[in-house]
Amino acid sequence: VISPPEKCIIKSSNFSEEAYLFDANDRGIAFYFMDKDINHKSIDGNHITITFSDNIHQNLANSRYQIVYAIDKGNNRIFCGAKTL
Repeated sequence: VISPPEKCIIKSSNFSEEAYLFDANDRGIAFYFMDKDINHKSIDGNHITITFSDNIHQNLANSRYQIVYAIDKGNNRIFCGAKTL
């Protein structure tokens, strides 16, 4: 668990959005979008990369992921999990 959540940028071929990473391990990552107009159904299955403004999680930034779930929690809060590819 990453506390407090680390601000990051999630990128796919369809979007590039600010998000917050709150969990990571060798199998994948968990993050959420806040106040973004993202259709959670349209991003499920997307291949993504993650970038950070600092080098603290550089090992995560060097990996590719696939979103395995995207849940709309209301008020433009989308929680996502992605597996490492």
